[in-house]
Amino acid sequence: MNARISVCVPSFNHERYIGQALRSVLCQDVPSLEVVVVDDCSDDASVARIREIADPRVSLHINEQNVGPAETANRALAKATGEYITFFSSDDVMYPGALARKAAVLDADAEVGLVYSDAAIIDIDSRRIGDYWSSEGYKPLRGRLSLPMIASSGMFIPGLSAMIRKSCLDEVGPLDVSLRYACDGDLWLRIAARAKIEYVESPLVGWRQHSRNLHKVPDPSTYAERSMVTARILAQNPRAAPRWLHGALTANPLLQAVELAFRRDPREARDYLLRAFHCCPVHPLLPILYLNTFLDFPALWDLGIFRRLLLRLARADRKTA
Repeated sequence: MNARISVCVPSFNHERYIGQALRSVLCQDVPSLEVVVVDDCSDDASVARIREIADPRVSLHINEQNVGPAETANRALAKATGEYITFFSSDDVMYPGALARKAAVLDADAEVGLVYSDAAIIDIDSRRIGDYWSSEGYKPLRGRLSLPMIASSGMFIPGLSAMIRKSCLDEVGPLDVSLRYACDGDLWLRIAARAKIEYVESPLVGWRQHSRNLHKVPDPSTYAERSMVTARILAQNPRAAPRWLHGALTANPLLQAVELAFRRDPREARDYLLRAFHCCPVHPLLPILYLNTFLDFPALWDLGIFRRLLLRLARADRKTA
């Protein structure tokens, strides 16, 4: 018998947190719940902690070799039977009512393919130290594929808060395992291109911050992947943004890679600038940033200003169209 909701949990070396994560899911007041855990060859006591939870709703599968988080999540997805799917990290926390509230949104509108919520930011002891959206400084996004979604390279959804309609996942396909850092943003954009996305304002999950977070230390390759994701979604959906902005939208993540790369090797930063030039030869920031790899004026690395300018120009373009 198929479950109504499947929670897919890729697990790796989170012995301290995995028990709390699973118990927070099992406490959800929803009918027909399954929790599919796939452990990616943890070398700590994660598997032992999982096996301590004697609940028939939990199934544990162990990879024969380490394959990484995206492939592990896809293997959990392949075993899930639910109508609605949630990917949930093995070090995070789900608050009471989270699954029921998001399922109600999907129940209410068949055109919604994904619903997500705000996320509390918690420390290693589960103390709340902030909220995701207040820290981001801009508003959550709703609806179908839009320019602001593309400008964020799809990284506008805290992945642990998302619930996805399984039929929508079947249509767009699983996570792209060739992407290490941007596979979730790529998936959200592919879903937005085919279905509506909705948002629940309350923080329904706790996103734990600790020293082993995958995104704890930003890496230039993170933004290089986001540029690839942006280019691909624009190629597949050219009308989602004004054509004159396509090159700049694709180049913009590379400029963030430039800033990070410069701190360790200015020559690497100039390589990213060259890639950005191929995306957008008329980009106004490229000569300035190239010069800044020699001078290093900190104010010139505030690339958020440029992203906000892009969005304003696009809005003005739509109003005059």
